[in-house]
Amino acid sequence: MPSAPMAALRAARPHARIAFDDGSDPLTAAAFAAKSEVAIAFVTQFDAEGLDAASG
Repeated sequence: MPSAPMAALRAARPHARIAFDDGSDPLTAAAFAAKSEVAIAFVTQFDAEGLDAASG
């Protein structure tokens, strides 16, 4: 499902061709981005009280 920033981009540039990949498969997402003139990544991390973020 596209995010709010994606909706804002589409509203700001209604004549631009804007495509979306959910990133669930990193290889597919990378190939998708490689074919694009511009690629923008929206990254989110689910967080809630009582859950610890994973450390790298």
